[in-house]
Amino acid sequence: MGDSLAAGVGGDYEQGFAVQTSQHLAKGRQINLINVGVSGSRARDLLGQQLSQTLELHPDLVLISVGGNDVTHLTPLLSLKSQLSSLVEKL
Repeated sequence: MGDSLAAGVGGDYEQGFAVQTSQHLAKGRQINLINVGVSGSRARDLLGQQLSQTLELHPDLVLISVGGNDVTHLTPLLSLKSQLSSLVEKL
């Protein structure tokens, strides 16, 4: 879950961290990769949109990539920290 880095926008998706991590984890076990990342997302978007999608999937592992858009939108650091803490707690 996350922003454009999670969604694989702007680069070779197969070389992105989501696919590369899943390929590494798949050595010796079967896994399913489901990517709910959306380009342009901020931490609040993960709480408001991607969290419910993710929880419905009952994942064993969640990769989170978010923060770049919060920086460019000048999200206060304490707000970002609070949003990320809440996200991890709910997961």
